[in-house]
Amino acid sequence: MISKFYCVDLSPERSLVEYLVARGQQVFTVSWKNATRKEAHWDFDSYIDAIIEAVRTTVAVCATDRVHVAGLCLGGIMTTCAVAHLTELGEQDCVASLTLNVTVLDTERAGPVPALASPETAAIAVANSKRQGYLAGDRARRDIRVAAPRTR
Repeated sequence: MISKFYCVDLSPERSLVEYLVARGQQVFTVSWKNATRKEAHWDFDSYIDAIIEAVRTTVAVCATDRVHVAGLCLGGIMTTCAVAHLTELGEQDCVASLTLNVTVLDTERAGPVPALASPETAAIAVANSKRQGYLAGDRARRDIRVAAPRTR
């Protein structure tokens, strides 16, 4: 989704996955491919459905009733929505815990990005996304225009 590995290093001897496995945890990960025009039809529900499928598959593969789920960055937002949807379906008991890292759920005070990104930057990103069907990460970096911090 966004910067998939910046907050969880996968390098040997620095990897969270390696650390957990060494302590007896069975670990499954989901990482999103970089979207292209071919995936332009993907929407919020596509990602949430994939997370729910991953939770259900992990429960089945491990022959367990409950799994621990972690979500990172935008994946954390989507994972929170997926767990909420499981709750709506009455299936929340399959989630033993939810851990979120680098995840902003309350955007009222969303931190430095909204404070520094100009409305023009957001408009460019939306226009590029609509034109291409997705927002390429390398393009997003080229289009960034930082504005003076806004005050409330």
